[in-house]
Amino acid sequence: MSSKRSLPSSSNVDTLLLENITRILSEKDHNAMLELFESSHNKIERLISNWSYFSSINDHHQFIDVSVKLSKISAILVEINNNDEKSNNLDIKIKLETLKPSIITAYKSILTTHIKVIYRALNNARAALTNPNLRILTNMINFDSTIAIEILNNFDLSLSSLPNLLIPPKVPTTSKNDKSLGDHLIIRVNFIKWWFTFNTNLPNYHRKDVLTTNFKIMNNLWKFIYSDSEATIKFIIEFIDKSILNEPHFKKSTKCKILNDNFMHKYQPLFSRFDKEEWFITFSEKLVSDSVYGLTFPNPRVWYSSSSNNSSGVSISVNNKSFKINNKLIYTFLTTLKPTESFQQLSFVMTILKSNPELIAPYFNYLVQHGGGYHDPSLTSWWIAHSLLYSTILQIPIIVVQDEDVYDTSTKFNIKLIADCIIPAAISKQAITKSLTSNKPLIIQLTLQILIHILTNVERILKIVDNKQGLLDIIKVNLPEINTIIQTFEKHEKEDEDGNKLIKLSSLMVINKLSAITDSGNSNVSKLANNGINLLLTSLTTISHYDLSLLDNYLSIQTNQQQTSQEFKWWNKTSSTSSSFFTSLIKLSINKSVSDVSSTSFNWKIVSLLVKLCQTNRLLFNRSLLESPLVALIQALSDLNTVVDDNIWNLVDESISRSVRSPYKYLDLSHSTYDDISIFVVAIFEQFKFIINKENDITTRNHTEFLLTFIRYLIVVGESKISLLKLWNTYVDEDIRTKNISQLDILEFDGNMVENPTEINFLKYILTSPITYLNKSLTILEKKLPTTDMEFAALVLKLQLIVQSELSISTDALIIELISKLGNYLISKPSTHLIDYIISSKFWGSLFLSNNEIDEKKILFGGLFSEVLQQLSIKSINVSPLNQYVYEQFNSCETLSVQYQLYISNFGWLLTNSQLQSIKINKSNDLLKLTIASLYHQRNMVISVASFNDIRSINGELEQKKSDILSKLVHDNLIDFEDDLPIIIKTLVDSKQDYYLLNGLLESTDSKTRHLVIEYLSIMEFNENNSQQVELLCFVASSLAKAQAKATTPNDIRTDKIFQLASKVTLRALKNNNILESNWSQTLNILTQGINGFTHDEKVEVVEDLFKYVDTHGFKFSVIPEFAKFLSSIRIIIPPINNWIHKSMLYITKKFAESEHLSSNFQDFLNEIGIILMSDIQVWKIVPSSILNSQLEVILNHSRWISESLYLKYINILIMAGNKSSIAFEKLLQIFINNEANLLSGLPSTENYKSRYFSSLIIFNLFNLDPTKNSKSTLLGEKLILFYLGSIRSEDIVIKHLLIKIESYTMKSWINKVSNWEFIEELSNNDIELIGEDRLITSDGKNSLVVSLNKNFIKNSIINMTNISIQFPTINGKINSKWQLLESFFNKSESLINSSYGSTIYDPEFLMMLIINNEELVKVESSESDNIKKPKFDIKKLIDSNILQFIVMSLSNPTVCSISKILLNGIADSLQDESESESESENNNNGFKDSNIYKVYVSNILNTLRKDIQIPSLIWYIYSSFVPILSNPGHFLYEKSFRYVLSNPNLKSNDIPLYSNIILSKTNDSETENDESYYKQIVWLIESLIEGTTTSEDLDLIKFRSVIEWIMNLTNSPFISMRIKTLILKFLYIIQSIDQGADMLVTRFGILTSLDQYLLRVNNEDYAKKDTLIKHQLQINIEQVILRLGIVGLGSKRIRNWTEEDLPNYVKRIHKSCSV
Repeated sequence: MSSKRSLPSSSNVDTLLLENITRILSEKDHNAMLELFESSHNKIERLISNWSYFSSINDHHQFIDVSVKLSKISAILVEINNNDEKSNNLDIKIKLETLKPSIITAYKSILTTHIKVIYRALNNARAALTNPNLRILTNMINFDSTIAIEILNNFDLSLSSLPNLLIPPKVPTTSKNDKSLGDHLIIRVNFIKWWFTFNTNLPNYHRKDVLTTNFKIMNNLWKFIYSDSEATIKFIIEFIDKSILNEPHFKKSTKCKILNDNFMHKYQPLFSRFDKEEWFITFSEKLVSDSVYGLTFPNPRVWYSSSSNNSSGVSISVNNKSFKINNKLIYTFLTTLKPTESFQQLSFVMTILKSNPELIAPYFNYLVQHGGGYHDPSLTSWWIAHSLLYSTILQIPIIVVQDEDVYDTSTKFNIKLIADCIIPAAISKQAITKSLTSNKPLIIQLTLQILIHILTNVERILKIVDNKQGLLDIIKVNLPEINTIIQTFEKHEKEDEDGNKLIKLSSLMVINKLSAITDSGNSNVSKLANNGINLLLTSLTTISHYDLSLLDNYLSIQTNQQQTSQEFKWWNKTSSTSSSFFTSLIKLSINKSVSDVSSTSFNWKIVSLLVKLCQTNRLLFNRSLLESPLVALIQALSDLNTVVDDNIWNLVDESISRSVRSPYKYLDLSHSTYDDISIFVVAIFEQFKFIINKENDITTRNHTEFLLTFIRYLIVVGESKISLLKLWNTYVDEDIRTKNISQLDILEFDGNMVENPTEINFLKYILTSPITYLNKSLTILEKKLPTTDMEFAALVLKLQLIVQSELSISTDALIIELISKLGNYLISKPSTHLIDYIISSKFWGSLFLSNNEIDEKKILFGGLFSEVLQQLSIKSINVSPLNQYVYEQFNSCETLSVQYQLYISNFGWLLTNSQLQSIKINKSNDLLKLTIASLYHQRNMVISVASFNDIRSINGELEQKKSDILSKLVHDNLIDFEDDLPIIIKTLVDSKQDYYLLNGLLESTDSKTRHLVIEYLSIMEFNENNSQQVELLCFVASSLAKAQAKATTPNDIRTDKIFQLASKVTLRALKNNNILESNWSQTLNILTQGINGFTHDEKVEVVEDLFKYVDTHGFKFSVIPEFAKFLSSIRIIIPPINNWIHKSMLYITKKFAESEHLSSNFQDFLNEIGIILMSDIQVWKIVPSSILNSQLEVILNHSRWISESLYLKYINILIMAGNKSSIAFEKLLQIFINNEANLLSGLPSTENYKSRYFSSLIIFNLFNLDPTKNSKSTLLGEKLILFYLGSIRSEDIVIKHLLIKIESYTMKSWINKVSNWEFIEELSNNDIELIGEDRLITSDGKNSLVVSLNKNFIKNSIINMTNISIQFPTINGKINSKWQLLESFFNKSESLINSSYGSTIYDPEFLMMLIINNEELVKVESSESDNIKKPKFDIKKLIDSNILQFIVMSLSNPTVCSISKILLNGIADSLQDESESESESENNNNGFKDSNIYKVYVSNILNTLRKDIQIPSLIWYIYSSFVPILSNPGHFLYEKSFRYVLSNPNLKSNDIPLYSNIILSKTNDSETENDESYYKQIVWLIESLIEGTTTSEDLDLIKFRSVIEWIMNLTNSPFISMRIKTLILKFLYIIQSIDQGADMLVTRFGILTSLDQYLLRVNNEDYAKKDTLIKHQLQINIEQVILRLGIVGLGSKRIRNWTEEDLPNYVKRIHKSCSV
């Protein structure tokens, strides 16, 4: 008997099919399996039916069995689909591709018809049943990603069982070393694989909705992540990395919403499992430190304090301190880490804090509050771990460098925050003192270590911050007394144990750093330093690195204490040693037995000590060298082949002693004779003769070798070789000089190469290698880099020698390599003294080319040197010797060679503007003239007409360069022609080579210049038989035609004669086939302008001649903008033109389909084609509709072309030229609205505003081809709602128009789909940059909409209410007239509003309709008595959101005032009900407390409306401003506003609310004139006048109430602030922008005189140095107002008469006054 269970027998069960599938799966028969999906067999549908049947009858065994079968089948399909490697599977793959639609249909049936079967399997929550069904879902998506959308549309993600599937089994199945065996049996793992596969294949916007709205699923996913295997966690992290962090369409706020606090809390335990895995660490670092893809919000203003209005971030409170941080989520994650438990977590804490330094201070305080309190000493693992943590964090560089983009005069450093970052909150003075007095050396050392890090930060930050004393005052509170540190030092000074030595050095470093920031003069500190130095002097011969460190600190302490050099005579020999301290240090530096393996670091320590010693005497060494002569001395002594004898040491001792004691003797000698060489060097030479023993040749030779080597290195560091040789000749015996004459060759630095060049350092290599060797071995040189200033000095010297050498070989590559190393060193180690040397003549003086010199090496050097200097951006270079030298060369009276002019032109950029204007170039130096002219153009400076003529006379090889420069100068109107222009024009006309300048004059930006040229040319007589005059005629006509095309010159009767004559000549040449290809565009330009006077037959003949030319020379000559423009101008229709249009459309389609970039020439051509389409040519009849539809499809489906306004305009015109029978409007509409690159799916900006409008017009034009049919498209309506931003921008008005049409056809409103209403509070610019902008309407992913109103935008709408009356026009007529209407509408809209998204103004009609339908603002309630439904407004929300203010302000807009009245009546009823409910329940605290005053307020408005009085918008604006004030008793205007509302039952058309109350208050009380509240009221009133004054009716009101007089009287007050002064000028500026406003100011109020007097007072006022900028700002603002009056006055006859035509002179006088 078989043990196999028999299949059930039923009419609903296909037993044979199930058995057959079992066989197919066991045999892996892929062909048979694919047959299941063939429609002829219908097997897969039967299998799915069986699956559904077993589910319905609860036959779990068979349900599981069929689920497993479906799971395996779907998995095999995925395997076949993804297998591209095995060729033997090709037939199967082809068969799969054929059956793919059937497979997808079967999958869709599972998700639609049988979706409840899936639900039942998942609800069962048994691994045997749930897992196969989860795999089915996963495999379906892996087979075809479109299934993900089907799941989204059909699968209920809100099933309560889904989150439970993520709960892992109770018995753990994984461990740290788990190899993921059995993952496939766990429901959680299978659900995770399906969930993330599903989300990966969703579009980004759907993925965002799914991941953010299904929070229960996401919470359980994160909650149990620790229990997952390594493979599963890798899978999760890969999804997060790829589909969340790297998703370009996700804002950081979206990422933070998905990877929320729950994720962060559960992510931290993973460190205990994977903290050594590279993939885990890499992802973790990206998560918290990557400002592009991670969750980090950069905060460039973290170190600056600013006003509360501008501060950004989330407020947190920790340890009784408040902080504002941008990265709250990362801070949460940071607090979950346990850095004291593992080094990996400590490193990760460092990574977080380095990337987010704003978190340092909060984290320090968190450690106090949650980490164990203050850092009191105790030798425990906790204390040691926290000491390590603090030391590590304190090493993070706090970046507080001033950044011009961040730092301005209104911001200061946040000293308190910086101090909190420098000193951990747990470190107090008491805790440190306890630690330092501990008997545990480890505690003392760790404490000193922390102090060193703190003081190091303090030292660095004090160099940057402005309020140094403020920072020190905060820091000193937590620092120990310096005597405490001294006691610690003295306690361990006598003990020699290694631990005590470390404590001794650390405490000395703390004393050094502490004494540098505290007051000097502490006797204990001075005594400590003196004793320490004296002690070390007794043991210099055995000094170590450690002793050097001590000595360095002792010397620094002496410097900090400002002790005199007499207390430590380091230049004198001591009784205990045979040398001075100075010489003893030099001995140590060359003593290899002492410095052993660390000689380099040891030597540089000594050098730094020597430099520190010599700081007290600045005369010893030449400070303009590349490196100190001390380094040269040490290097020379180190290079000696013999032991340095006592004579040399005596020489050094005597030289330094004499230099210090008698510096001026040597200084005078150096200055008068030896070119200011270092006085120490002079002393060395002077004393050298005393160590020479002529009887001993060996010692003499050794001493001379030392001196020559010293000279060699002195030349390297930059001392004058000539001066050194002069010293040699003066102080060295002639006999010695004669014997050593051959040794002077070492000063040429081109000797024999040493062995093993790759093993020596850069200094030896560069100095000892001959130039020829270096030139051959560039590969070795490339690998060596200068690392010290001495090596850099050697590089500079070698470069000088190479450039000056006379070698016949090419050294270009070597010079390039050395210059590159020079530039890289200066960039990587910017040093003032190095840069000063480089730009001094010491460096470049001998390397620059001289006139008439031919030296390729110097020419190459000059070009490279100029490039290096430009990259360095040296601020002082404009006052450098190099700048002066270049200026002198440009200003030279000599005739310079062309090559030298070209050479010196490389440095023209060094010249300042004043230098350029003062240069007088020799007439023969043409290239310098052109260089100066080019610099004038680059800097937008005007040249004289004399210079213009001078440049124009240049001929020869510079002709092309001259033409380019002059054309630019003429076009940009940078030539001061004055009254010489007519003469210039005549000269240009007479000179054939200057014709190109006529074209520049005609296209000049100056209209006066253009008109003068046209005037002159129009009266010229042209002889048709004179070839030169004919050429001029054609050139002039073509130039005029191009100028007119650019709208720079209007059509003029004076130019008609030129065009007619030129056309006649051109046509004759065309008929005779005498038109050159180079003149083809010129021919077309002439004919375009001249053909208007031709008859129809003549036009036809011209067209035929042109097409003959095209047929002869090629079709490419017809697809240019000039040809298309000509055809658009003749306005005739003949077969050749129709054929050309047909071919052109094919050409356009090909260009759009195949090109990655489209040229400007093609764009001009396309623009002209659009003009042709707007004529009477019926393009859709001429060209097959399939071609045009294909063209539209190509463009609308492209991601780049639909963002260009020119292409969108062309599409609109092409659509408007067709009809619904020819255009595939439905398909095109779907393509366009679903294109992810559609600009309407993004946010508007100043760059894309025009393209967005044209995009909306494409939808508008396609929709109107068949409104009825298009209205039925659900997708179109949904997309339009998501595109709509509710503003008064032109594109939103178009979309609103379409939505109204769709609703009229469908009788359905989109508002019914709104499931949630959000309100975005007012945000600063920083906050907006941080969290991003939100759209008005978004989808929640569940076929519902979310509406988000923005408080900023509501405020914008209130201020700009009068600009809102923009109505979409009625579009009818021909294409041309339609397009003119549409463009006119756009231009009007653009002129009234700002196109950036942050300046959005809501459409008032739309907003008020939203208010009515918003259940959070308006609820419909039924009366219990009469069951009548009535709206109930939430008054408090209306006030808080500024909507009530908006409704009141809308009364000033005639188009929506009727809606406002209805809303206000409803609000009045709600307020009445509120008052009644309050009176019935006096103890009810839940009611709106201010309902009574608002009831009066609204009643006053309704009373005013009943009287039908015309109220100016200014009154409505100020009265609407009462809304937020009346609910804020703390407002400085609350009392006045309250009384005004109660005392004025209606508004008056001639009364500005609160105006009299404010200006008349306290005016008789001189003591209260400075009252802060009074000036606050003044500011509020002026700001209200600025924002509310928009119409001429407002001007009448201002005039009636004498506002201008009051405003100008304010300027006389000495008490008004800068802000009030600025607001006054801004108010005047606003009045000017209103019709008749400028006239009123000038003629009625004499504003010119008032402003003149005001400016005089500003100029005469004494401002503090720091307020000079304020004075300049006021002057500029006054000048702006006056200049605007001057511009307006030119167009106002009334103002001109009033000022007796003297307004321009007045404006000039004011400008001069401001410039003083």
